[in-house]
Amino acid sequence: MDHVVETAVARIVDTYGMLYSATEAEERRDEVTKYVDKLFWSGQDDANRLVVQGLAYLRQRYH
Repeated sequence: MDHVVETAVARIVDTYGMLYSATEAEERRDEVTKYVDKLFWSGQDDANRLVVQGLAYLRQRYH
């Protein structure tokens, strides 16, 4: 996994955990990692943008 993806996922999980639940955030880690990895390999390499997109994805799916 690329460092950009790892960094983005860590920030997504931390932020999601603060907004909703740390337990939920950890439960969603694998799913959001796959999503962010897909975005990265399709050309999105800005970590900040990946964080925003990952958080939006989780919010849309679960809240």
